[in-house]
Order: sequence, then C-alpha cells, then structure tokens
Amino acid sequence: MSETNVLVVAMRNRVLGMNAATGARLWQFTFPTEGFMEKIVRLAIAGDTLYAVNWRLLVCIHIPTGQVVGQVETARPPLYTPGTLLVTPDRIVLGSGAGPVQCFSREGQLLWQDDFADVEYGQVALALGDQVVQADAQPM
Repeated sequence: MSETNVLVVAMRNRVLGMNAATGARLWQFTFPTEGFMEKIVRLAIAGDTLYAVNWRLLVCIHIPTGQVVGQVETARPPLYTPGTLLVTPDRIVLGSGAGPVQCFSREGQLLWQDDFADVEYGQVALALGDQVVQADAQPM
C-alpha cells in the first residue's frame, strides 16, 4: 500500500495508520507516557516517512508498513507544552514548546540545540525557506 493510501491519525499517545479507502487499521505506534502532555502528538510527513513527536520522543515511521525506522529523545521543555515540528528535505526542526529548539538530521542525529535561556518562555513557531509551522497552543 502506498503512503498516499494510508491515513495517519494521532490520538492521545498513539499514532495509527489506516487504509484511507476502507478505514481498516494497518498499524499502531504507542508512545510511552508519564503525564497528560505526553499524550499530545505532533505529526509531519516527508515522502513515505512520518515524523511524530510528543513531549520527549521523536519517532520516524515508514508510512506504508508502520515500521519504526528511528527514534530519539528530545530536550524536555521547562513547561509541559506541545512542540512544533518542521520537516525539510534534509533536516527536522523541533521547537519543544516553551523552550529549546533542536535541529536533527533526517537520520535523527542532533545537529544543534539552543535552549533560549535568555528569552522569556513562549510558544514556538518555526519557518525555514518557504515552510512555516505556526504555534497553535494557548498562550501561557
């Protein structure tokens, strides 16, 4: 099944792949959780790869099969806030809610991180080239 025929649904701490034509569940990934905010999942797609992130874990999933092809722990923000996820052809940028911004290679290697310790906490919006991801959580 091609990635265009797989509907991806994120709900609570789960990410599910479903057949878009029939609604049949094809695969499921469950994030480990400790608290409420870890049940919020952000999604981005590039080609046949799904990037899913919660408060502390970034996971790369092959959409047609549901196979996890990589995962990495992310910097935990100082407040439980959902992150912002931007995927480009060569990098993944994660604005972890009210705090650090991290840049990873598409293979999951941390390229750089800025904790913005000198900036007042706030929701993170990201833009690179012609891609923009707005902060969508309630103001703190």
